[in-house]
Amino acid sequence: MSGNELDFHAPGPGVWEFDRAHQLRPATRLGAEILSPTIAEGMRSCFERYGLPLSHFDAVFVHGWCYLTPRVFGAPESAGGPPPAIVLKALTRLVPKMRRRWRSALDAEREQRWLTDAATWEAERSWWIDRNLEFQDVDLAAASDAELAAHVEQVVRHAEHGMRRHFELLGPAVGVGLLLDAADRWGLVPRDVLDLLDGHSPASGQTPTLGRLADALAEAGVRPATLDGVRAASPEAADALDAHLRLHGWWTTTDDIDGQPLSASPTIVLRSILAALDRRAEPGQVHAHQDVRSRVPATDRSRFDELLAGARRCYATLDDNSGLTASWPYGLVGRALREAADRLCRRGLADAGEAVWTMSGDEVVSLILGAAGPTSAELAERVDDRRHAASVMPPSHLGGTPSPPPDPSVFPGAAARVTAAFMQFLGAKFGEPGAVTAVGAEPARGRAVVALDAADALERLEPGDVLVTTFTTPAYNAILPIAAAVVTTTGGPLCHTAVVARELGLPAVVGMADAVDRIPDGALVEVDPVSVRVSVLPGP
Repeated sequence: MSGNELDFHAPGPGVWEFDRAHQLRPATRLGAEILSPTIAEGMRSCFERYGLPLSHFDAVFVHGWCYLTPRVFGAPESAGGPPPAIVLKALTRLVPKMRRRWRSALDAEREQRWLTDAATWEAERSWWIDRNLEFQDVDLAAASDAELAAHVEQVVRHAEHGMRRHFELLGPAVGVGLLLDAADRWGLVPRDVLDLLDGHSPASGQTPTLGRLADALAEAGVRPATLDGVRAASPEAADALDAHLRLHGWWTTTDDIDGQPLSASPTIVLRSILAALDRRAEPGQVHAHQDVRSRVPATDRSRFDELLAGARRCYATLDDNSGLTASWPYGLVGRALREAADRLCRRGLADAGEAVWTMSGDEVVSLILGAAGPTSAELAERVDDRRHAASVMPPSHLGGTPSPPPDPSVFPGAAARVTAAFMQFLGAKFGEPGAVTAVGAEPARGRAVVALDAADALERLEPGDVLVTTFTTPAYNAILPIAAAVVTTTGGPLCHTAVVARELGLPAVVGMADAVDRIPDGALVEVDPVSVRVSVLPGP
């Protein structure tokens, strides 16, 4: 079914691009309500502090599918794209508010604001853990209707705060981009430089809690077959399992609030524990730091050391915050809405378990309290509409064809350097069109599990399988350790998949656009990161 079976029109001025890297099905209504304003608010705050020429991105959902458009600072929204370079160059030097913007870039560069933001996150991350646990510890089943309604409102505000903060914390991307930009000038291969970040994003593999579990099981000499077996291994193993589930059990397994939480998949929790136990005895990777450094001009090696240290710190911040500010709060919103759906179902609202994902936050609260809200017939129609939208392939663009961004060199001084660094990061995060990137040094073989969402992957992936999917999120962190390799259709060398693969020593190929269509589910495949190939092998 094609997108023209639904009316897809640009939701406003500008050219809008479908966000295929973060969405596999139409969004929940409340999920869209949370994301649309917070992405713009968070980016606007971040980009202003860094003096970027981009103001923010607007996000609008069309039939549940997310479309994004960039908004240039100081330009009217009706503009079809950035003005010609010569005009832009003149405007950036003559318009007073532009000059003030560039002073912000100069201040950001002078203060190394990306490192300040990384330090700020390191100081505040414990607050996010405590706040998430505060909501998680509420006994929803024992709550009155009024208490549940209040909880829904509070946890939605918490998720909004989290998403806004997540986008405010894009600033450390500049620290990683500066290293990539300098590496490009020195003639270094980006992959070699990014491999030096290996081991500096421990949140990617949930290693603190899984590491404790693996250590406790190794000490007890037990390889459990069930989670009950983990608990029975030793008091230390039981405590470590409780800590792991407490800190990760309610993370959503998708990029929306309706994703199943990790705690709903005890089998995959066990498999990730066993994978951590197996990795415990593996030797650490020998980094090629000195080899890469030797290829930097001698006069620039101290600068290389400085940029690498900063990039490592920023790299950890970028990956670490997404789970605590997004995946966990979204999972808590989903937890509250499932309790609401159970109550509405007991009151006679048929299919409330599915209909609740089509409701706004205000509607959920109203129905919990017995006030006016959408009727069963209205909700049934919404559910049908969402199912239909899920069967449609959304157009890649609305409102025209996007024009390329201006070259950073049109901006003055620090603004040019900060912008170039940010663009380097984005290119590495999302990948260049048609570019395929690999992580790892050894090929791996296994059964292909072609999964279009984390819930499917969580259900079917066995140790030693090769996960083939469109993209991964922090919700996959618990399952990736058991895979032999991973292949995605989207992403670049700094996408989530690549980051986690480096941390786990996992072969990965990302940005292989035809992988899901070309690789049969269940086939024997070989993933070779050296030749950047994924081959379907003859069966036994």
